[in-house]
Amino acid sequence: MNKNHLKILTNLAESRNYGQGAAHALQVSKLSLKIYDELVRLKLINDNPEDRVILEAAAVLHDIGHRKEPHHEVGFDFLADEIPKLTSSEPISKAALSTLLSSVLCTMRGII
Repeated sequence: MNKNHLKILTNLAESRNYGQGAAHALQVSKLSLKIYDELVRLKLINDNPEDRVILEAAAVLHDIGHRKEPHHEVGFDFLADEIPKLTSSEPISKAALSTLLSSVLCTMRGII
């Protein structure tokens, strides 16, 4: 996953009002990346640019489907279908897509 994918997915989130507005999604992104950067600084994880992009994408997408119940399932199913379509010209690897969708699902359910 790369910055171009992130741009496509951010546009998707924006088109759906980030689920419940940009401010919340952007704050989740900011805090997630701050935690990631601190874990890297403390050498608790290795810095991986793709992981950082996946985390940022998951943060902006995590409330897609919010207005429907159960929103985590609605959002997950929508994203699992839509992301491969939107990135078909430059597909996201299966591993990265799986990590992204799992991260989104966990965030939607309040696990992380």
